[in-house]
Amino acid sequence: MDGRPADRFLLVGGGIASLAAAAFLIRDGGVPGRHIRILEAADRPGGALVSGHAPGHPTLYVGAAVRGVDEREHACLWNLLGSVPTLADPSRTPLDEMRAAERRPRTALEARLVDADHRVARPDLRLGAADRAALRGLLDRSDARLAETRIDQAVPAHLLAGDFWLLCTTVFRLRPASSALDLKRALLLHLPDLRRLPVLPTVHRTRRSEYDSIVRPLYDWLRCEGVAFTFGTTVTDMPIASEPGGGRRATALTCSTRGREHTIELGGRDRVLVTLGSMAANASHGDDENPPAFDATRRDPTWRLWESVARHQPDLGRPEAFTSHVEDTAWLSFTLTTTTSDLTWFISHLTGDPDGGGGPVTFRDSPWLLTLTVPRQPHFTGQLPHTHTVLGYGMRLATPGAHTSATMLRATGRQLLDETIGQLGLERRALPVRMNTNVRSIMLPYAGSPLATRRPGDRPEQIPPGARNFAFLGQYVEIPGALAFSMEYSVRSAMRAVYALLGIDRELPGADELGADTGRAGDLDDALATLATAGGPAPQPR
Repeated sequence: MDGRPADRFLLVGGGIASLAAAAFLIRDGGVPGRHIRILEAADRPGGALVSGHAPGHPTLYVGAAVRGVDEREHACLWNLLGSVPTLADPSRTPLDEMRAAERRPRTALEARLVDADHRVARPDLRLGAADRAALRGLLDRSDARLAETRIDQAVPAHLLAGDFWLLCTTVFRLRPASSALDLKRALLLHLPDLRRLPVLPTVHRTRRSEYDSIVRPLYDWLRCEGVAFTFGTTVTDMPIASEPGGGRRATALTCSTRGREHTIELGGRDRVLVTLGSMAANASHGDDENPPAFDATRRDPTWRLWESVARHQPDLGRPEAFTSHVEDTAWLSFTLTTTTSDLTWFISHLTGDPDGGGGPVTFRDSPWLLTLTVPRQPHFTGQLPHTHTVLGYGMRLATPGAHTSATMLRATGRQLLDETIGQLGLERRALPVRMNTNVRSIMLPYAGSPLATRRPGDRPEQIPPGARNFAFLGQYVEIPGALAFSMEYSVRSAMRAVYALLGIDRELPGADELGADTGRAGDLDDALATLATAGGPAPQPR
């Protein structure tokens, strides 16, 4: 099929997957922007990438922890960012901005791990024979078997107690309860990076928050191209009818727009691209005095569409596989907004990058496995002069802190700040830091769910068998070899779906990185051997 002028494309969801799909329809499919409509339940685009001013507080900020967007590992994202003009200068792209920012001397991260004495800890990455054999064994096991196996069921407990795992969990965002298949995929996709884990160098980062540097320019460009956005609209059902010869076709979209129920009938030339599920569903915010609410019983309507479709078409995935274990998938991050430079100076001193952007610092002995990042300032559009922001997250939400009795999941902003001060060893400067710092946190019950254990069929194919006019996008579709919980996964899903629907015969960027795992055990052995020579003395038991 091709994108002829009579076509109409309806995109369900306003996250990065749908935004990217609209861009690829226009750029690669020749579809006029005015024939594309995006339906989004929230009042602005971006999905899980939304960040900026905290609700009701124009001088405070909330955002996600920054992740690097290395070219090799984010090939589809880089391909997209090279096609969109920035808001400030239409002659430049977000990719140009990232490359320009990285032309300054790039410094290796001085501190990737910090110990209980607030000193830089050289990680011990020497793995024993049993640990190396366990990691090699992941490559020999079938994807289907690994997908439903937890990491802590697939590798020895002592491997999960060492520095190698501490670096893996904070970089790849995997937990012991995550799928062992995703650990396998992380190892295969990042084999060259395993050598860099001890002193993680500064990878490419956006100039400001990912929302400001990627989502907003993309949204602005799509609007200029004529793409229509309908906010406040939740799509709750998509009836699918069978056709002769084994085909099936979506016939309508059942919608609710600000309380008004209505139906969008689909014609013969209409096509639908649906983002399934949502990492940002049921998001709740906390402030200095209150932790975020945690209500696992209230189901966000953004999951309703997939649940309804799967109820009538059982081969279109099982959303309950990703929503039933919030104790393992919940994610909490926080933003410190401060008018004193004590926090940012101390963290930047550890990383060796006084301008920020030096990368994450993980406190090895923190009960929460706390990680902090000082991004380049200002990080948010409209950030007030003389304010600094620090981004933080933890990987163990149910454990009491070392400097507060609260678990991270139940911690107020003040308690998050107390734990941060204690882990940094800033008790002598605690009073001015507390007086001049505000904290806003955000809890996402399903943020880690794309990495959950799963069975074959829990994730649907992007173009299901027989589908004539619909495709699926996002973190919950199956992309062989790819690792979820990244922008790249969403953007790659968008490119795959658009190319399949329009019959575009073109290889996706970075396709060679998702090849078969056969013959890779030797590469893994080499990477682990290199790590062993970079490691330091064994850390004290903790």
